Amino acid sequence: MKVKIEPRDECLGDAICADECPEVFVIDDEDGLAKVINENPDESLREAIQNAADECPAEIIIIEED
Repeated sequence: MKVKIEPRDECLGDAICADECPEVFVIDDEDGLAKVINENPDESLREAIQNAADECPAEIIIIEED
């Protein structure tokens, strides 16, 4: 699986994704927006990533299958 945030500039910076799955998402100190720090996470994180995507108010978290 591959994880992206697109378009990133639409992020609201509420950190739900970083709270749900800090192994994959963080809030960038420079611009206050979420960013992906692990584009190809382990399958064991799928549920947390899906929860982050489902809870994202901007609906910009994309999960692609390999």
